Amino acid sequence: MAIKRIFTDMDGTLLNSQGRVSADNAQAVRASEIPVTLVSARAPMEMKEAIEALGLTGPQVAFNGGLIYEMEESRVHPLHTDIIPKQTVQLLLKSIRRAFPEVSLSYYDLTHWYCDTIDKGIRFEYDLTRQAPTLVNDSDRFLLGQDNTFKIMLLSFEEEEMQDLLFTRTGQRSPTYRSIMAAYREVYGEAAPVAVLEGIATEEDGYEAAKKLARERNLDCIFANGDDVAAGIFRYYQEQQPLPFLCGQENQLTSQLLGISTIDHKSYDLGRECFRQAISDERRTLVLQSEFIER
Repeated sequence: MAIKRIFTDMDGTLLNSQGRVSADNAQAVRASEIPVTLVSARAPMEMKEAIEALGLTGPQVAFNGGLIYEMEESRVHPLHTDIIPKQTVQLLLKSIRRAFPEVSLSYYDLTHWYCDTIDKGIRFEYDLTRQAPTLVNDSDRFLLGQDNTFKIMLLSFEEEEMQDLLFTRTGQRSPTYRSIMAAYREVYGEAAPVAVLEGIATEEDGYEAAKKLARERNLDCIFANGDDVAAGIFRYYQEQQPLPFLCGQENQLTSQLLGISTIDHKSYDLGRECFRQAISDERRTLVLQSEFIER
């Protein structure tokens, strides 16, 4: 079967340890004459160098699907957008700053990267992407966010903070997971501590994970990788001790019945529109907003 298009991650896959496309990779991609779409958590401005090195002209995916776009005369032309609602942005920024004041906090809109202090995390990201942030000198104004925020980024280099920022995941196969673990090894020279629980996919997995967590540390907040997982965590803490703030994902029936806060990413709608765009010659700009549902 002939390959019609290649979709590739960037960090930890296409790019080398300096965050650049090697000359050999660039030559191979150009010689293949197969259309290539980059799929990355990066912002368009952080993907521009790679796009130019590879000579790409078709649709590209930034912010892990939050933006599908093409470059036209060195400008970003959106084909699909999925921004974070401003109210959700403000809630997250203020909550993160209050709970984790030492964590490097920044965010992105379509064309800018914003921070309110130049810390170790900002310098690390600058060295990797060679893109300068927009410094907002007023912290209160910074925490208001932007009308078209696509991404909020947290960076930490302290082991204790890394453990407090806990994620549950189905497994190690996602590009995002591999990139985070590779970055940790590059900085510390060793594997990450138990900050990410793997193999978490069902309610029972969530229950067993919560049992492990309760023995090891006193968490204030848990972000689960699905509402079924969150339901298992909820069940354990309800039986044993006061429940930390718990947030699931995808707004499934379990979170609705148990009253668990969740993030509805509109994944079905996003997938449907992406596939429609892939087989259509018509250009459309669509907005699908993720929704934070606090219960």
